[in-house]
Order: sequence, then C-alpha cells, then structure tokens
Amino acid sequence: MKQKLILLSLFMTIVSTVLAQNATVTTHWPLNKSIKDLAVGSTAYNSATASTTTCEGTDVKQMLETSVTFGSKLAFQATITPQSYATKEVTGLQLLRFKVQGAADGSNDYGMILQIKPNTTDLTYVPTKVGVSVASWVKNSSPAFEVLLLKLNAAGEVTQTYELGKVNSHADIDANYDDASFDVPATATASNDAWQVVVRMAQGYANGKNLAMGNVTLTGTATVGGSVQLSTFTATVVPEGAGTVSPAQTSVVTGDNVSCTATPNIGYAFEGWYINNVQVGTDNPHLFTINSDTQAEARFTKLDEATLTYGTDMPAMGSVSISDKGDNGKYNAGTVLTLTAKANKGHYFVRWEDGNGNVLSTSAQYTFTLNTDMTIKAVFAMVDNYRADLIAFPGAEGYGKYTTGGRMTDNRGAKVYYVTRTDDCSDDALVEGTLRWALRTGDDTPRTILFRTCGTIYLTSKLSVNHPNITIAGQTAPGGGICIAGYQMKLTQPNIIIRHIRFRAGDLAATSMSPLDVENVHHIVLDHCSFSWSMEENLTLYDTDSTTMQWCISAEGLYYSKNVKGERSYAMQWGGEHGTMHHCLVSSCISRSPRFNGVRNQAKPLEHDLHVDNEFANNVIFNWGNHNSIHGGENASADESSYDRVYMINNYYRPGPATYSGAAAKRYFVSASGDNINLVGEWYLSDNKFELSSRWAPNGSIWSDTELQKVNNDNYYGFTSDYASRAMNFWSVSPSQTLADKALLHELPYALSGMTYETADEAYRQVTQKAGASLPRYDEVDERLLAEAAGTRQPQYHGSTFESEKKPGTMITPAAGIINSPADITLSRYDEFYAKDEATGQTIKTQMWPWMGMEEGEQLMQDTDQDGMPDEYEKSAGLNPNDASDGYKLTESGYSNLEIFLNGVADGTIDLKPYKMTGIRTPQKDSNEGAIYNLRGQRLLHPHKGINILNGRKYLAEDR
Repeated sequence: MKQKLILLSLFMTIVSTVLAQNATVTTHWPLNKSIKDLAVGSTAYNSATASTTTCEGTDVKQMLETSVTFGSKLAFQATITPQSYATKEVTGLQLLRFKVQGAADGSNDYGMILQIKPNTTDLTYVPTKVGVSVASWVKNSSPAFEVLLLKLNAAGEVTQTYELGKVNSHADIDANYDDASFDVPATATASNDAWQVVVRMAQGYANGKNLAMGNVTLTGTATVGGSVQLSTFTATVVPEGAGTVSPAQTSVVTGDNVSCTATPNIGYAFEGWYINNVQVGTDNPHLFTINSDTQAEARFTKLDEATLTYGTDMPAMGSVSISDKGDNGKYNAGTVLTLTAKANKGHYFVRWEDGNGNVLSTSAQYTFTLNTDMTIKAVFAMVDNYRADLIAFPGAEGYGKYTTGGRMTDNRGAKVYYVTRTDDCSDDALVEGTLRWALRTGDDTPRTILFRTCGTIYLTSKLSVNHPNITIAGQTAPGGGICIAGYQMKLTQPNIIIRHIRFRAGDLAATSMSPLDVENVHHIVLDHCSFSWSMEENLTLYDTDSTTMQWCISAEGLYYSKNVKGERSYAMQWGGEHGTMHHCLVSSCISRSPRFNGVRNQAKPLEHDLHVDNEFANNVIFNWGNHNSIHGGENASADESSYDRVYMINNYYRPGPATYSGAAAKRYFVSASGDNINLVGEWYLSDNKFELSSRWAPNGSIWSDTELQKVNNDNYYGFTSDYASRAMNFWSVSPSQTLADKALLHELPYALSGMTYETADEAYRQVTQKAGASLPRYDEVDERLLAEAAGTRQPQYHGSTFESEKKPGTMITPAAGIINSPADITLSRYDEFYAKDEATGQTIKTQMWPWMGMEEGEQLMQDTDQDGMPDEYEKSAGLNPNDASDGYKLTESGYSNLEIFLNGVADGTIDLKPYKMTGIRTPQKDSNEGAIYNLRGQRLLHPHKGINILNGRKYLAEDR
C-alpha cells in the first residue's frame, strides 16, 4: 500500500513576562530536535533502535531581539528534514517511515520530537499551544496519530504528560488536513526544565501500522516568565556628526557582552573607545562586558580634506572613470585613488596631465595618493587617417556596414594570423597554424585571419570565438578556398567580418547544431559566405544589433538526419535589433527560410532582441517546402517599449520541386507568427514577387499567373477579406481589418539602413550569378545551387524515404533538392580526409565535402613579413615587404594597406596571379609516394601536420 507524505507543523508562540517593567533581553535559546527509529521499507521494517539525532536549530535569539519587550507575543520557526537509517529501495514512492515495535499502547513508538530548553536558570516557561498540519494524507488507509506534551526534569525523565489530541485518519482528516490546534491544559506548570512535543502513533494503531513523515516544520508558542537583572548600554559619537555607532543603546542581562561598531563619516577617522574619559580600546568593533549601566564614547578625529577634479577636455575621443567618487569630489587627505582612461574607437590614450599641463603618467590606468587639491586630465589623440563613417569595405550595406573588423582603431595597431593547416586542436592545447589557434590566441588587438592552406577544416568540438575585432578573409586563400565543417563556430564577441567562407556542418557529429551561431553580439558582417548541410538551422543569427548578411547562400538543410527532434531542413533563424539580409539565396529548405526571430523578454542588454528593425531585401527564395516556410516576427515581450518590425522589400520567390509537393494549397510571402493579436509584430511588404509561369508552380488557381500578378502588385492583397489567394498570412490569427490596422505598415516609419534596393527581377539575376563564396573560386556545390536557382539546371539530389517522427506511420519521400545527408549528393571531385562518425564511434575516411585543392601549377604567394600582402604587391604599391607594420597602417582612404589589398581581390580590381610563389614542388596526379607534403611543399613525417591537395585527394599517411 502506497503511503503519502505527511507534513507536520508544530506551533509554539513565546509569550514573555518578567518582573522588570518594559525591560529587554537578548538571551540565546538553542532549539534541539530528536528523530528516533526511522527506517525505509516496503513490508519489512528494521527493528534495530536508531540513534537519536540532536542538533542546533534556528538561533532563537530572534525570539528576543532588543526591540521586543517582555510581555509581548513572539514566534519562531525551524524546518527539520528527517534523516533515514537502514534505508533501502522500495517499489514505487520511497517514503520515510517510523519503525513500529508493536507495543499496543505505542509507548515506544515516538515519531517526531521537538525539544526546547532554555540555557539559563533565570527564565521559566510552559508551552501554551501546539498544532499539527497534514498534507497529502491518504484517507481511510493510514493510521491515526496523536500529539503529546511531555515535561522533562534535569535528568531527562518525564515528570508530566499531557495528551493534547488525536487525529483519526478514518474520520477526522482528508487529503489536505491543516492546522489542528491543541491548547495546553492550564495545569501545566512553568519551570526551566525541558519540554517535548511528540507526534506518534495513536494508541491501538501501533501494532503493525506505519506512520510516514517527510519534511517537518516546527513552530510554536509558550509562556515565559521569570526574573532577570538587566543593565543598559549606551554609546555616543564624539564629536557629534563624526560617525555612527551600532548599537547606540540596548539592554542586556547583567554580565552579558555587547559588541559595538563605530563607523566614521567622510573626513573623520576612528580614534578609540572611552568610558569616563578613559580609553578602553581601539579595536573596532569592541566587545564590552556589561556588569552595570554603561555609557561609552566612540571618539573620532577630523582629517584633512582634499578635492580632486578629473576628466578630459576631449569627450568625443574618450572617457575617464575613477575607483572612488568620494563626497562630490572631496576625499580625506591620503586617499589612494585610481583613474582609468578609455579611448573611443579610432582614438587612443596619450597621457595624464595635471592642471599646469605637467605629464603625470602615460599609463591608461593611473594610481596615486591624493594629499592636496588636484586637477588631473586625460589626453587622447585620433588615429591617423581614421574615419568613423567608413564602411566595412566597398560594397558593404545594411545595418552592419560600419563594422571595422580587424582594422586598426587605436595605437595598438593590428595583427595578422595565418591558418596553415586544416586539422583541429582543443581550446586548452592550441596548436599554432590551426583555425582555432588563430581565433583564440592572443589579446583583443584587431586581427585579420588569412589562409595558407585550402580545403575542409573539420572542427572536432565547438569553436567559440573569444576575441572581438576580427576579419576572416577567405578571398586570398590558395586553391579553391576554405570550408568549415563538423562542429559549430560561435561568435561570442562583437565587431567581426567574415568573407568568402563556406560553412557546411555535415552529419558526423553527435550533436545537432548550426555551423555558425551568432548571438548576443553587435556589428557583424557576413559577406559572400555559404551555409549548408546542417542538422539544425544552417545559420543562427539573432539577439544581436547592427548586423549585415549579404550575398550569401543558405541551402540544403538536412531533412531527416540525426536531430533528436526529427525532420528539420531549416535554412536559418535570423533577426536582430537592427539587422539587414540582402542579396542572399535561400534554397532547398523545407522551412525557416528564414524564421524571423521576433521579440522576447530580456533581463539584460542583448540577451534577447527587444527593439527590432529587420530589413529583408533583394533576396531570392527558391524551392521552399512549406507554405509557412517564412514565418516568425512575433512580439511576445511584456516591455511596453518593445516592437518588432520586419521590412520585406523586393524579394524574389521561385518555386521548386519541394514547393510543388509541399506548398500547393497555400501560398504566402510570409506567414507571420504570434499566438494572438496582442503578440504579433509589424510588417512592411513592398514589391515582393512570385515568379510567373514558373516550371515548378503547383497546380491550383492560387498559383495561376493571374492570381500571382495580383499579389505581386499588392503584397497585402486579399488580407482583410481572408481571401484564399491572399498575399500574406498570420499563422495563429485570422486576417481582419483590426489585425491589418495593428500589424500592416503601408509606409516606412523611418529611414532604414540606407541601402540601395534593386527590383526583385534584377536582384534575382544578380543573386543567381554572384551569391555565395565565390573566391578564390566557386566549389561545385555552390555552382550547382546557383544553377538550380537560375533554372539552368533542375534540382536532382534528394534523401531516401523515411517514416516521419512527427507523424508516426507517415512515410515521406523528400522532393528533389531536399537531402537527408551530404552523402545524398554525388560529387565529381571531393575532399578526402578522416573524421569521427560520432554515432558509431568509428573514424572514417569521408568523401562528402567538395574538393577545394590547388590545381596543377597553382602555388602560394610569398609574404616575407607576414603582414597579409604578397611581396611583389607591396613593391608595386610602394610598401616595404620586410616591414609588417605597413600592413595595418591606415591610408588617406581610411582603409589600411592590407584592407585595400583584400578589398581589391574581393571586388576583382586586384589579380592575385602575378603574386604567386615560385619553385614549390607539387606532387603529380598519379604519384604513389609514401610521403605527406604541406602547402609549402615541405615533406612531413606525420599526418595532419599539413597537407598538399591535388586533383581531389589528400596525401595521407593512412593511404600508404
């Protein structure tokens, strides 16, 4: 039989009286508790006697604080958790049960005992009221229990027994019985002996019955009386106003101690304690022994005062903070202070000066002793040629366009880190030359990450980028460039630019994750990047501010892979307080194409988006699978200042095979989210376009050119009438005029990022030619994706048939373009390397990522000073190929010499071919040498120290 847990509350309120009228007392009372004979079991119970547990409970001094006078009613409470002895597992609910020895009168079967005894003979007391509270009692199946009050003498013997009451589970108690109160008989006499409140089996129920208890809360009342000698302690401050003392006055039992603390006010120092003009101590706090009424003085000494004036005459360049603001700039003479100067972006700290212009320090953090009045100012300077209005690079648009990335912004300069190998390492054992090392080593000085290797960098664990101010430039990588696969790369710091990098996660990792995660940061630019093959979203970018995603591809999210949530195929979750996505291709994903993140509650800045302006313009959406593939944008924040505004402008929608099979019945530019009308965001739709006469347009009238032209002409077409062919939809709220008035914007509320919009048709032409990681050259995956979106090639690859986990019993065959694994795709050439399949634990040779190696005759650039620019280019530009510092120096344009080179390569104005290295040995296509070469042509002894990629394979030690 299952027993439910009983919560028993014993109430004792202390009522105090004493001969001294209105006197106070601070006597400490210990609260002891005893738990006897506890056991856990199902049918058999341990008959061994368990030891009694006694411990100090709540400090009952709280009952008799100095503000409480004798004669008032007081209360205390302590929570006791029973301990179990001889425990063992039971079937079903595990309960604490009190051992029963079978005596008919239950005299040896105490359940819970609360014992209270004063630690002084000066006080007498007697409990006056006891109560029991029971919760989750099983009616008609548990035995009755009774409450007793016992009086014990000094030897612990019971001298008086009072039966206060009995609770019968069969008649008097239900499942939530509370607060049975029992008055103590008037015949109970006060003494200074101990009293025990006992809850036990009721007589006649002990034999073979079980009483279950859990956490027991003990509180109570009693009457306290007696006679004590009290003395008053008083402490005063000399001179008046120099400080404070605590306590200033109190009454205590004569002979007790009082601890008193003196606190000086600003401008004073504590001197010492005096009684009758005699110093009794300089310690603070001081312990006074009170044998009679006592008058003490806390004496203070007046200190000299000094005033500090600090700051800067250049507030646009930087700011100053101080360790202690004092009293409106006034301090005690001799105070030690620290000033810290912080330069604004594009500036740097120069020196500290006093009021006469004398240099005090050139360290940004200046610690000094203030003895007299002083004036200290921070002097800043602007970085030569720095421009605050300079965009990240020519062609950067949107809210993130002012991101500086690895550009020099102060006098620290900037650094270049070369990635020279494609293997990975761990965070706690960084290996020079790996991508993880390049992103995590060093300090926060701006850095540019460049590559002297090519191919797939397979991450074996999550890579958190723990530094800000970074540019990752893939456009100058050798061969076919860089792909990051395996585990996730996560941006955790602000001001980062990533260009011409592929992120293709794959399905070998045990955990589903986006290949790139961008959260709780600001100023991010993703330019010409490619995202695909994720078991979760291909990209997560939200809870951010000032971001741009431009000329990127997000495609072929894995549908039925290893995600514990079942089928996915998600393009991205995207948002941000001010975010722009433009000229991107979103292709061959069932849903989240994208999912606009929306607004949620937040407890700290950037924890969640709160004031959202999302600019979604000039993008191409191809081969989406669900009618509500693009959704989100809700406003679920309780903050009245919050808003979520999504601006969908001049986007081009082209159906594909997945659209044909999955979105035939409904067709929307967006299906906005929000559980009710109060939780929806605001939407501005303008000149978005469905392709007319599309090859893969589903059958049905809503896909006819006539209907499509209507929604293309009016992106709110049919909304208020809830027309089946309406242009947009709200997922959980029926369209109506009321909803339209609240949620649909017919003009921009203010200027957005300032980008220039193309028509949807022109955006389609541009995106299908230029999106994705095009440099150093397209890989065959992106070439295929662009061709499919452009209509010059039809989607071909798809995953195998599977049983839906979301709809058991339903078999799903993915449409063309929707894949379950990268293995569903046939590559003409592939990058071959070893990686761990975490589902099986086996290390396998994988051929699922496209080949990006060096073609015959391609060689590395020579960069002697490692500043990121090839030697011959530096010579042609009038720079010194042996001086690394000229790379990060800013030119009159505002860009550094390195940025000019990287930007020129990206926009095609600089050709890399004249700057290639010469004389590097490259293995021949059919070479069967048992050696490994890195991209410098150096022969290596161990695998994964570097690779030489040629004609679709890596030369690995395992191949020999």
